[in-house]
Amino acid sequence: MLLAFKEIQREKLRYSLIIALIALISYMMLVLSALALGLANQNTSAIYGWHAHSIALNEQADGVMRASMLTQDQVNSIKEHTTGQTAEIGFTSTRLTSKSDTKHSVNFLGSTAQSFMFTNTTLSEGRMPQATHELVVDKALAHSAQLAVGQQVTLGSDNTPYKIVGIAQDAKLSVVSVVYGLLSDWHNISPVSPTIAASAVISTSGFTSKNGTITTSGQTTANSAVSTYTIAQFIQHLPGYSAQNATFILIIAVLAIVTLVIIAVFLYIIVLQKLPNIAVLKAQGIPTRYLIRSTLVQGTSIVTVGLILGGIATLAIAWFIPESVPMYFSLPLQGVTALGLILMGLLGSLLPALQIRKADPIALIQ
Repeated sequence: MLLAFKEIQREKLRYSLIIALIALISYMMLVLSALALGLANQNTSAIYGWHAHSIALNEQADGVMRASMLTQDQVNSIKEHTTGQTAEIGFTSTRLTSKSDTKHSVNFLGSTAQSFMFTNTTLSEGRMPQATHELVVDKALAHSAQLAVGQQVTLGSDNTPYKIVGIAQDAKLSVVSVVYGLLSDWHNISPVSPTIAASAVISTSGFTSKNGTITTSGQTTANSAVSTYTIAQFIQHLPGYSAQNATFILIIAVLAIVTLVIIAVFLYIIVLQKLPNIAVLKAQGIPTRYLIRSTLVQGTSIVTVGLILGGIATLAIAWFIPESVPMYFSLPLQGVTALGLILMGLLGSLLPALQIRKADPIALIQ
């Protein structure tokens, strides 16, 4: 280990450049992981806020709530197939218009005043809707649109004013702010048939179904069949969610591989240049395992120092990132990213370490 740090001290400029490069890569990995988590949170924060276990949708909707329509018979059948608490949800995408005539795209979620979904929603102020034309809006929307409890807005083509009675702490679905209202209001702003009772039914427990399908009154037509999903499965069906996460994971993995290659090539060149010196040390009786350990320490030390510098840069830039950028820093996720980077540095050190093991002192000294 002492030999490794002496080598770094002798080659300050060379090692400083490689550390700077690793710091830049680690900074990009940490920022990308925070951005990936932030976007994922904007897709799912409202869903996790329900604290539900399962969801039932029309089979033809293919797991997408905005495409699902359930009749009252289907809703009743769904409720018979679960022992948990249930909540009917009416979902539609619409626009919210404030007093200043500013329009904002929102996802409206309607349910009954006594539903567990309303009970579980975390509010920063106010209360959940209890009467028609009452709304709870997402905190981010309230901030950007300058909305407050007691103000009135309109939704979609419904010209009757809606009163804001609460502000939800964090409620986004598919990167769009959510507004909560009653199920009866959903029928006023959504262009669905009066025979449609809800878009989905959620439950605090699982559904008893055959191959994930519930049929209504023994019927087997496509219109009557209902598909059931766990909340985790439902989230994977959100438009673009899986592709977005896969893209970020691929980018982070590529950066990790780049780090491995950089460390391997850099230390391999250093070892090739130092082979005569290594041969002398081996001839003097210095154990091969000591020289190999020194190389591994060099690789992990370079990555660790670069990671620390990248982490500092990430924390510094986080203070200047606007709220509109969806970044969310999670200590466990950042820790896994850092650990993966250090592991890449260790693996990258193995190639030059093997070169040291193969070095023949007699052949090199001659």
